Amino acid sequence: MRKAREFIILGLLVLLQTQLLPWWPGTGRSPDLIMLGISMLALMVTPMNAILNALLTGLMYDLMVGHPMGLMILTYALCGYAPVAYTRLRPNMRWFEVIALIAMITALKEGILMGYCYFTAVYIELSFITILLRRLALNCLLALPLYFLFSLIIGYGDRRHA
Repeated sequence: MRKAREFIILGLLVLLQTQLLPWWPGTGRSPDLIMLGISMLALMVTPMNAILNALLTGLMYDLMVGHPMGLMILTYALCGYAPVAYTRLRPNMRWFEVIALIAMITALKEGILMGYCYFTAVYIELSFITILLRRLALNCLLALPLYFLFSLIIGYGDRRHA
């Protein structure tokens, strides 16, 4: 039952990200709901579930958007593994650590996508930095409300690191 709730939440976030947020006014001013959802779930579920959720969500996003197959699977898998690796070092996170972790994961994800654009000879403008900073600010603003919302819906769960 709990696994179904996790997948339904991530599925809804993928639908919101792919169907509603492209209509958001302005380029780069929309938060990355999928990355936030994967990161928040990774803080509340076991490490294996976190990676599996991230891989399946990346696959669902690749199939819906039409990116080269595997680009977002890899990116979201790294976004799902980063909180797992961090919580092994610090199991009891404070609120500012959640925000710092989201900022780091956002920068990691956008850096991977920028590297992909560089190696496939896609032109990158200087405005990419401003888009990154806008997305970083929006993701950090939504980090704590989503963390508390997910903890109410999912529950903190059993975070044993086997």
